[in-house]
Amino acid sequence: MTSRGDNEEKIYAIANAIHTEEHITDLMEKHPEKAKELAEILDRVRKNRQELVKLWAKGNYDENYWCPTKHLISLEYHLRELLANASRIDKERTKDIAKILNEVVKQRKEIASKFLSSSQKSDDETCERCLDDLNPELANKIEQITKNLNMRSDNDFIYTYSDNKEIKGGENKNMITLTDVGLINAGQFAGKAAIIGAEKVDKYYEEQGKDISQVSKRPSTYINTLGGLAIQLGAFFGLKKYPKIQLPLVILGSHMLTKVLDYAKEASEQEQQATAGLRARPTLRVGAPTLRVSPVSRPAVKVSAPAPSQTVRVD
Repeated sequence: MTSRGDNEEKIYAIANAIHTEEHITDLMEKHPEKAKELAEILDRVRKNRQELVKLWAKGNYDENYWCPTKHLISLEYHLRELLANASRIDKERTKDIAKILNEVVKQRKEIASKFLSSSQKSDDETCERCLDDLNPELANKIEQITKNLNMRSDNDFIYTYSDNKEIKGGENKNMITLTDVGLINAGQFAGKAAIIGAEKVDKYYEEQGKDISQVSKRPSTYINTLGGLAIQLGAFFGLKKYPKIQLPLVILGSHMLTKVLDYAKEASEQEQQATAGLRARPTLRVGAPTLRVSPVSRPAVKVSAPAPSQTVRVD
């Protein structure tokens, strides 16, 4: 047994394992092309360190204190390395580093004693990352689940709307169930009924003498667009726990919203007709008035030629 004692040697071993993991992650950063290979080595080192913790704690520990215990062990190790470096490079700093190290060792011992005090499961506020890091059984379970998922194809898990469950591969290769078909048809028929109802509202308004010639003036435009959108949003956000109700309502709202295409087409045609009507109207040209002055007609004066003079003969 060393002068530090068996318990401290176990802590040093855990610290070195943590430090080894850090060095491997540094290598992954420098050589990303070898990341997969290094990740496998990292997993093996982590498992060894988890077994060391289990050996140190003798299976009796409080999970809530592992997070600060682990980081204080790592901090103590790095301070010891800083102290060793300072002794070679800058001896003036050794006193300050040694003082900090002494305080951290006290803190580590205090927290570690709480970690080893009793067997207690973690509470809701325990760091999940450190909890997974502590519990090798849980880590192995997660690893096995990941492997199983990677080995299966996308067709091995089938999602259904009706029961919100995963059907394991081999039991059902259909995309949807008969219940789903019924729910989809129910939503489609309900959407069609809603559109017919909105058209009847338009007819009632027309019988009352109201102008509904334009798309924007019809009640059905707002019933189908705003109503369809509201039904879908309400079903999506308010009925997540009731998929058998949620699905047909979403389809109902979607069916109503398809009328937007009809409204857009009709509005475009009305605009084209209005434009064509304006072009067909006669154009009235207004110019400056023209004053025409006709010459005043004068009565013609007829001048008869003088009668030839008569000669009087005197005998």
